[in-house]
Amino acid sequence: QELQELEAKLTEEIMIENQKLNIQLADTVTNFLKEYNADGHFHIILSNTAKDNVLMAAEQYDITKEVVDALNTRYGK
Repeated sequence: QELQELEAKLTEEIMIENQKLNIQLADTVTNFLKEYNADGHFHIILSNTAKDNVLMAAEQYDITKEVVDALNTRYGK
């Protein structure tokens, strides 16, 4: 039972550390891409990983506000 508890504790610690490293990596990549594309040459930068497809996009392609407003309107009805 003590070994199972230790395993659970260490597994949780590893998961937390892994999450921190993933956040740090994403932040590093995002900041690099902002610097790399400071001249605005690229409108969209895509990823070839399964998790995130768009790494960076020009503001004009951000439709978040429109989608949220439409969802709120639909929800309000």
